[in-house]
Amino acid sequence: MFHKILVALDHSSLSNQVFKQALAKTNNASLMLLHLLSPTAEGYPLPTAPDKYTGEMGNLISLYLHQWEVYHKEGLDFLRSHAVQATSSGISTEYIQGQGSSGKRICELARTCQI
Repeated sequence: MFHKILVALDHSSLSNQVFKQALAKTNNASLMLLHLLSPTAEGYPLPTAPDKYTGEMGNLISLYLHQWEVYHKEGLDFLRSHAVQATSSGISTEYIQGQGSSGKRICELARTCQI
């Protein structure tokens, strides 16, 4: 029997299926939801190169930081909505958002949290 189930989520349709399957198979286990901010993910903000003639570096940095904050917040909102759904089903649920390569981060989290 499992005590804690790690569910890695992204914005794909397969991710929704994985989440629903995890909800159905908890059997008194808790869930740890994971969302990763990865450069390969859709919507990941990428810095724009400055125009060498206008020198707008400060504005570009501000724009990038704003885009990053929005992206980060959207990821947390995505996780929270799944956590609320699981919790309302009576399942103890935690969530975490990180950065990096999916495979590596999933394995690290599973190992360090004994999931």
